[in-house]
Amino acid sequence: MGCLIIERDDGVRIKPKTSRWIVLLACALLLGGCGNSAAAKPVIGRLWTLERFSALGEESPEPPEEPPLVELVFADDRTFTLSDRTNQQEWRGTYRAEKVYDFYEKGGVSCRLELDFADSPTPVIGSYGTRYYYDGTQLPSLLLSSEDWVCSFLAYE
Repeated sequence: MGCLIIERDDGVRIKPKTSRWIVLLACALLLGGCGNSAAAKPVIGRLWTLERFSALGEESPEPPEEPPLVELVFADDRTFTLSDRTNQQEWRGTYRAEKVYDFYEKGGVSCRLELDFADSPTPVIGSYGTRYYYDGTQLPSLLLSSEDWVCSFLAYE
């Protein structure tokens, strides 16, 4: 493979240090591309189960006596599937994640989520965190909200 040599106006021949710039550019691209996947790592691969659902507005319906079995799964390819097992319905879409805060002393992290459902122009905003209880129990938690509803999901391990 040949080497690029440049001759300056004063006649001096130099070899530009492009390899340094190529390495810096490659590092920037690699590190920049990891932001979303690193932030999403806590939610990927877990089975999230609906804990509570609340409709917003003046005419909010009464919650059902038996809550529906609703599950949420996030995949590595930045897609998600929301499944209502009770009513046999399923919704899909894409998501973005952004790390918000690290709890280094407790080993936890929180992140902001944005879910884009395939059939809705408005994204659903959410947050991931860990619930810490007095007895030392920790439970991963998601809170999602739209203009019409708020719901929480838990991932039991």
